[in-house]
Amino acid sequence: MATIKFYYNGLKVDGGKLQKASYSFQSEWTTGNRTVPTQLTLYGKNYKSFSKDVCDALTVQNDSDLMTDYFEQDRIRIQPGHPLFVAAAKGYVKHTEKIIARMAKRGYDVKQEQETLAAFVAEYIAA
Repeated sequence: MATIKFYYNGLKVDGGKLQKASYSFQSEWTTGNRTVPTQLTLYGKNYKSFSKDVCDALTVQNDSDLMTDYFEQDRIRIQPGHPLFVAAAKGYVKHTEKIIARMAKRGYDVKQEQETLAAFVAEYIAA
């Protein structure tokens, strides 16, 4: 099986070329009778598909429809309990730290973002 390494701006398979992606984290929430689980989502960039190795190791979703000219970028959802969740979470932390640093440099108060990130680390990485 291929080794996937997560970075702040994407992922690499077996030390190969960086496959660019951005991260999003979503805590569990409920709407009506539907519950959406806690998950990290990686969104592919520049409408490039993730490699076959990534598709084999993770579930990649893309609901593009060529008939209607509707295009989406690949996305990968990883939930706690998945063998790669902690590694992906560390990539998400690096990604978020860069965003927080950029906000602080521009003069924004980032205390809440720092506290939220620290809580994420305590719950999902340090545990």
